[in-house]
Formats: sequence, C-alpha cells, structure tokens
Amino acid sequence: MKNHGNGKEFARQKAKEVLNAYRIPRCSNRDLLERIIEAFSIQFLQWEHFHNSVCGMLLSYHDKFYIVVNKLHPDTRRLFTIAHELGHFFLHTTLNKPYHLYLEQPGKYSAECAQANCFAANLLMPRKQVYELTESGYTIQQMADYFQVSYSAMLLRLRKLKIALSQPQDEHNYIQIP
Repeated sequence: MKNHGNGKEFARQKAKEVLNAYRIPRCSNRDLLERIIEAFSIQFLQWEHFHNSVCGMLLSYHDKFYIVVNKLHPDTRRLFTIAHELGHFFLHTTLNKPYHLYLEQPGKYSAECAQANCFAANLLMPRKQVYELTESGYTIQQMADYFQVSYSAMLLRLRKLKIALSQPQDEHNYIQIP
C-alpha cells in the first residue's frame, strides 16, 4: 500500500490531478468516470447480489483491476461508489500485488476509506465549481443534480467546505457563503 503523510490532503491533490487530466468542458461526472476507467483499463461490473449495505469494491487480480458496484443502489450512489473505488485505485494500490480487495464493512471506516471518500468528493464536486454554483444561487438539490450526486452527499460536501446554510431544514434553501 502507498503511504502518504497527510492522507486527506494527498487525496484532494490526487483528485485535482485526475480532474485536470481527464475532465473536458461540459463533461458530466458519468462521462468523466467512464473516461478514467477506460484510460486505466479497469473493468467495470454491476452486481445485483450484494447485500444492500455493500456499495461496491475494488478488486485486483493478476494485474487487472475491477470495480464492482451494487446494481440495486440508486444511480447517484453508484457514481459516488465508482469515484470512491477509483480513490482506492489511485491512493492505495500497487501493481505488483497479485491480488487485493478493498471492501469496507458497513459502519467501520478506516483511514483508507476516509481518504477514498475525500478523493471521490473532490473528484465529483470540485471546490471551485461548488463555490461558483453557490455564488450563482443554486439550491442544494440543484447542485446535487448538477454533480450527479445525492442530496446528502452534496450537503456533506458543503459542510466540509464550511459553506453555511441559512436554514438547513429546508431542502430547497439557497446556500450562502459566510
């Protein structure tokens, strides 16, 4: 496994590098993820037999990587899961391992999982774009739709960026920068 001093800062920087390399103008997050998966020859599978609490996994087997997601989860959840597993790919894997599996247990979040979540959030909801949409008056739901993420993922991202909500209980509320 790769070892980096400040894991979340490294995850933010790696997400920014990946975005700079693979995002094209007016590229949706779905298209971005497809471009990355294709560029690294990662096999993508959707499986309907996971327990509902399992979102997905990254698997490497004989120098080939696989991202497998829970087919029964909503589209926004699957996209975040793909980005999360790509976080493990970029942050925690080495090509000289014959076999490795990243599968988190529900409710148990390792430092690696937190880093992969940080990578995913920064990849799908880049800080600069979040601030631009905020300043343009987008609601939380409009931003979630724009980034193709769930309302709760968008809300968490806004909190991490310390963007204050004027009335958090109203899901159609506008965001204001303090």
